[in-house]
Amino acid sequence: MVDNRAGFGEGTGAPTITDHLTLWYRAYDRSISEVNSSLENDADADDSQYIVKEEYVEVPVVDEIKTSKFVSEDDGELEISPIAMNVNLSQGFEPVAQTDGEDVPFTLDEVYKMEITYKDGSTYLVMTEVYPYDTGAVNNPEEEVASYSYICGSIDNHAIVLFNRIVDVENIEKITVNDVDYVAE
Repeated sequence: MVDNRAGFGEGTGAPTITDHLTLWYRAYDRSISEVNSSLENDADADDSQYIVKEEYVEVPVVDEIKTSKFVSEDDGELEISPIAMNVNLSQGFEPVAQTDGEDVPFTLDEVYKMEITYKDGSTYLVMTEVYPYDTGAVNNPEEEVASYSYICGSIDNHAIVLFNRIVDVENIEKITVNDVDYVAE
């Protein structure tokens, strides 16, 4: 969890910290479901008796990382930095279907492959997923790759990927999302 240790949110009267974020975590001596179950049975209890470790790490705020824009032939676009990628799924992909005359947009659920190809021909396979409706078979984890730290979809239909390694953006030849190729603008 990342939060503002001084203020715990606006309206508290505490000063606002702007020079860092605080990464905070707790380790418990049992599963969180067991802790929650114990707390439900005793209204006066708190989770402190189960905490074995609690740490805070300050993460300094620095200037924004430079991004590069890549585009596809069908006006799709994405931005990439050495640590993350933001793909606009509302551009460059066909709607998935139509319901009541309305297009059902392409979303993160339809993304089955992301790959970066470098100018020297080497690749970084960010992710590939095999779904039962693609293969007629049950998912096989050995056929799937999740070589990223975090991936999520946004409210405005973007796929945001945090890489599990540093990407050399200057040496990228193309980025492929499913079967759509993106090249530097």
